[in-house]
Amino acid sequence: MATSSKKGACSANIQPAKANCLEHNRRSKVPCYVNPHLTKDNRIIFEDELIRNRKSIIPLKERRKLLYSEKTGQKCQDSFVPFREDVLVINRNVTDEQLMNYKKMVEDFTGWRVIGIYLHLDEGHYNSKYIEGNEDFAINYHAHVLYDCQDLTTGKAIRPKHNLGSKRQDFLALATGMERGNKASETGKKHVESQRKRRMEEDARIDKLTDIRKNQEKEFQILDQRLQEKTREVENLDQRLQEKAREVENLEGKEATLDNAIEKKKPILAEQRTAIDENNSIIREQKATIRSQQTTIEEGSTAIKAMKSDLSALSEELQRVSADIIDANQA
Repeated sequence: MATSSKKGACSANIQPAKANCLEHNRRSKVPCYVNPHLTKDNRIIFEDELIRNRKSIIPLKERRKLLYSEKTGQKCQDSFVPFREDVLVINRNVTDEQLMNYKKMVEDFTGWRVIGIYLHLDEGHYNSKYIEGNEDFAINYHAHVLYDCQDLTTGKAIRPKHNLGSKRQDFLALATGMERGNKASETGKKHVESQRKRRMEEDARIDKLTDIRKNQEKEFQILDQRLQEKTREVENLDQRLQEKAREVENLEGKEATLDNAIEKKKPILAEQRTAIDENNSIIREQKATIRSQQTTIEEGSTAIKAMKSDLSALSEELQRVSADIIDANQA
């Protein structure tokens, strides 16, 4: 006959390590169902150098798969589990030293290596979600223990012993001083691992969607900022265009004024051109008259020179005649 689980008893539930185990255990992202006011009370009790500076266990899993293939010469199967994780249900009074004792007991029994122990004091029981101000939110005090289950010499996974589940329960009760929980065969209950898995997957999906939404909001803000900048640029360009349009209108107005002034000046310019042409004609006529007068003067000058020459000859002839008369009188 099945018996009910012991209230307040410790228990241990093991599973293959999830892809987001480090993020979840460290509370790198606080899940939506925990009491965020208590998250600061969580603590990392132990963390091996293998994972200390890693944000994700996925790259390490891939390296271990390659190691398996290199050591065995075989293709790594999907069933290969290099890392496992324990969920230990405990109470608030369990100490770091007690959990470290549990670590040593499991390592000695299994040959596995514990690479992380994380205490969670902010999470409720399955299917419970913290609502702000809810004083009835019951804390499910538990710890996550992460195991390295691969033999680095052979590359193969160190298989768990057939009584590992029962032994871990014994080790946890012995290390913590808590009452051991009933065996599954006694309670008739199955582990809620599949339900926990679905919840963790749902949490991961919610976190992913939250991140996507945040990224989309950031992208929207960036796009909105760019749109505002482009709007301001367009407004500035439109303002400059309006200023240029006003400048063009002013230039067109000045051009029209200039055209009107030119049209008004055209008759005056035509009259002035006619007067200039007439003056040019008179000047040409005067030039012709002057050239004619110059010719006459030149001809008169030539005649005068000839007359002067004749007068000079006559004067010389007169002097000879006068001289001849004087000579005749004296004789």
